[in-house]
Amino acid sequence: MEKAKDYFINFVLFLIYFVIVFFALVFNNSLGWFLLAFFTLYVSWSVFSLSTFLKKLSVTCTVQPVVYRKKSIQVIFSIAKKRAFSFPLPRLQIVFPEIFAEKKQEILILTNKPQEVQVLWQPKERGFHEALTVIFTAYDSLGLFRKRTRRELSFPVTVLPAFHKTQAETLQRVLEKKQQLNAYQKGLDFREHRSYRPGDSFNRIDWKLSAHSQEWLYREYEYQEEEYSPLLCFWGSPSLKFDHLLDLYFSLWHLRKEKQPELLILGDRIFHGKDPGYTYFASLNAGDEKTFLAHLKKQAKKQIVLFIPAHSPEVSEAVETLSKDRTVYLVYFAEKQIMIQEKDKVCSLPGGEWIDD
Repeated sequence: MEKAKDYFINFVLFLIYFVIVFFALVFNNSLGWFLLAFFTLYVSWSVFSLSTFLKKLSVTCTVQPVVYRKKSIQVIFSIAKKRAFSFPLPRLQIVFPEIFAEKKQEILILTNKPQEVQVLWQPKERGFHEALTVIFTAYDSLGLFRKRTRRELSFPVTVLPAFHKTQAETLQRVLEKKQQLNAYQKGLDFREHRSYRPGDSFNRIDWKLSAHSQEWLYREYEYQEEEYSPLLCFWGSPSLKFDHLLDLYFSLWHLRKEKQPELLILGDRIFHGKDPGYTYFASLNAGDEKTFLAHLKKQAKKQIVLFIPAHSPEVSEAVETLSKDRTVYLVYFAEKQIMIQEKDKVCSLPGGEWIDD
């Protein structure tokens, strides 16, 4: 549509030019010849300068190689002339792809000094980008003539799941408390008393000693964290909430990466280990959940944190099977709120609302 519009404008301008030529030849007066000379020079200058400039235009794009979904970043386009001596260009319009917040920008290029154009980009989908198509439209001084060209720019970017630090930290605290409580229930060696902290279990308060000390004293026990650390499992079934749960799962892994938690990621590709790598998260897709339970049964961990995008008969079967000799915590979204479920006990995560796209 834009191209047809440009052709129409150029056709009208050249039609006007030939009318002036006809006027000068028929009436043969000074005004006609002056208009003809002026318009001839202007048309020649505009057409030649626009075509030459766009061919000699150098454009580079600078962007972070790895970014998070839903996090705004700046993309910098550097625009310069390839040759020091070339025609100046009064106005250059840049049309960006739809993935950017800004659709168009205009700059003036009157000197040979490179200019930078900064554009805000908030990736909405995970994946890989290799190239970017940008449309450049050059205008003459009066805006009567224009020349358009497309450029394929190198754009090597990997988009990872969104990193929600606050939700991940809250979830981590809740899971650590459940992990310690589970270890305590199995019988451990007493270590020391300490002051009660908000969120601690009342079951571990030493009430007799607290009555004498005028403060609540909490029992600490010795336990090996590695022995009771849970298996973090992502149940990658097809769902509209797939990416939201993957964001949370990725955020928790990213937060605990130094502790090297054991992961089991079930999707179109199965991963079991401690570090799947960032590119794995960028390209993960949903898989056939009918095959997931077989992979879970092979795991030796006694505690499993299962991230489920949606409830299904396969999830219910997995929970029922695994709960016979293990502790299973379900993590899922219910009405945009993060929920944690252990058997029949369900609680919402404080401050655990998801962030809309």
